[in-house]
Amino acid sequence: MVDGLGELERLRGEAQALTLVFDADVFDANQAKRAVVAADALERYAVAMKVLAMRRVDVMGAWSLGGDRSAERWLSRISGVSIGEAAGVVAAGEQIDHLPVTEQALRAGGLSGRQVPIVADAATINPDAEQSLLATAQSGSYAKLRDEALRTRLAAQPAGAQAKIHAQRSHRSWIDRDGAYRYEGVNTVAAGKTIDLAFDSYTDKIFREARSEERRESRDAYAADAFVRIAEAASGAGASAEVCTKSRLRGVLVVDASAYMRDELKAGEICEMAGLGPIDLVSAKQMLGDAIIDIALTDGVDVRTLAHAGRAPTMRQWLVLYAGGAVCGTTGCGRRENLQADHIPEFSKTKRTTVEELRLECPVCHDLKSNHGHTDGPLQPDGTRPLIPPQHPRAPDDP
Repeated sequence: MVDGLGELERLRGEAQALTLVFDADVFDANQAKRAVVAADALERYAVAMKVLAMRRVDVMGAWSLGGDRSAERWLSRISGVSIGEAAGVVAAGEQIDHLPVTEQALRAGGLSGRQVPIVADAATINPDAEQSLLATAQSGSYAKLRDEALRTRLAAQPAGAQAKIHAQRSHRSWIDRDGAYRYEGVNTVAAGKTIDLAFDSYTDKIFREARSEERRESRDAYAADAFVRIAEAASGAGASAEVCTKSRLRGVLVVDASAYMRDELKAGEICEMAGLGPIDLVSAKQMLGDAIIDIALTDGVDVRTLAHAGRAPTMRQWLVLYAGGAVCGTTGCGRRENLQADHIPEFSKTKRTTVEELRLECPVCHDLKSNHGHTDGPLQPDGTRPLIPPQHPRAPDDP
């Protein structure tokens, strides 16, 4: 029988020795990619052994021998990750003991360190979703896996869950060791959407001001300025005491018709708000109120084949795009905010607008394609397309 611990420690020594002399600068482009793939595979196998060994550390209480207060704190200290991330590893070790298919995928190197806690947690809540979650982890993006896991958890959410979150709502701020002001908080989805409305409205205004002054910064920077502008408006501080919030919401709620009429969300059913992702049905209906919201019932009118000669999508076409998943269609992106419609192929060539030839893109990816010579790559299994930079060998001569 092979001494697993001795073999693992030997491999650690060999990996350390290899790292000390590893020189990626001698690789050509293809060799560099192969090196990344090999290193990623090693990392996944290391994650598998770490999760399995951590399960034993937790069961035996070995974490307490050094004076740590919990298994999570011990793992956080020795691995240099947050307690929350360490808690995910500890929980996954316990959960996969009851998820043999997930454990098999883990041992085969099929899950990354970020995917393991997501799959294990959601599959524990609904074991019937285990295969689907693993398939998404294998071929889909991280954003798609996160959304599927969230939908699984929401379908099993007990009544009163949002009331519990409301009772635990919080906001705190502090000055960190670098002298920066930081803040964080927790609230319900409905309250969060109200906050986002104010942020988006002020952020758009600040964006327009910056463009008029020929300043260009990230939207995150403008959102930080919006936070201050909202506070100034509330306190009546000088010229910034403006009202910029929208009085009525216009959003897109995508929900299975049967779930909406039944007033209950079951596993596999969709309830998502554009810009937010999966949400619980209670919050979705709470957000309706006196707002203007387009409700896309997923068994409603099929308008995928409708076309018109204008460049901009019609409202029904927007609804279908959102119903297909309100997330950037570029491989590996996953952004949800301020999505724009992009034509594939270009409108200048087709002179028509159909849902089949549209996809949603975030402003960053859309700008790369429109203004910086990037082109669309082949359709991926998860429905996304990579952006090919102009200097790439596969880039077309005439983008």
